[in-house]
Amino acid sequence: MKKVKSLGQALLGLAVLWFSVGCEPSPTRTVKIGLVAPFEGLYRSVGYDVVFAMRLALQEYNAQRPAGSPFVELVSLDDQADPTLAQEQARSLAADAQVQVVLGHWLPETTQAAIPIYQQAQLLLVSTAILPDSTPQAFVQPALPDALSLADSAQQYATAHGLAGVAFSNAGWYELAAAMHATPQTHWFANVFASYPDAQALWAKNPPYVLQARLTANTPHFPSDFAQRYQDLAGNPPSALAGFIYQLVWQIAPQLRHERASQLEILPVEWAWVDGK
Repeated sequence: MKKVKSLGQALLGLAVLWFSVGCEPSPTRTVKIGLVAPFEGLYRSVGYDVVFAMRLALQEYNAQRPAGSPFVELVSLDDQADPTLAQEQARSLAADAQVQVVLGHWLPETTQAAIPIYQQAQLLLVSTAILPDSTPQAFVQPALPDALSLADSAQQYATAHGLAGVAFSNAGWYELAAAMHATPQTHWFANVFASYPDAQALWAKNPPYVLQARLTANTPHFPSDFAQRYQDLAGNPPSALAGFIYQLVWQIAPQLRHERASQLEILPVEWAWVDGK
């Protein structure tokens, strides 16, 4: 009788062990999306506009992600708009196997410096810089039109509206302001987002000479109360750049899995040229 009892206890123990190993739900796996942007220096406003937009989008996505989809975590790094530091931060993200995609680096020079590192690691960079042209590059997916496409679009606008003396700038607002003051009779096409603190002041001083490239693309997920949600999180209203990145992250997050992809489905961005008058 003692042997039977011992056998029954053993079988019960095996059943409990089988249940705990085979039937207990496995913990939710986590993947990461990297952000590299300037958080210090001249372009620091870009980093802070973007990081709060990404945090908001991921908070909302993770709260309602489909069953079985991984939890998506944000890793944000500062490159200070410096090419050397951009390479260091790219290496850091490439070394983390959980990082599935990176958004960055905002400036053409920092982006071009980091691209070879992402390519070597086979880590997809969704480029948020205005690259010189549309030449395809492995593991690089532009989120914005290239400079040649924007220049062509700007020239078409100028021709249609009878504007003369047109120039195209890929510079930041500070460099653009200096160029505008040096050539006051020229219409300047600025493809820079109106997210820098001095953007509106620049327009006020030079209203006839600024044309803004404005985002017009819509994505399936953009709540009507986005501005309030963003302000509740960041403490200030969102810029045009924040809205764009929020939509972009909502497109990317559902596509992330546990292996790195070489391409994602991202809706193309359209631009509307708006006279600053």
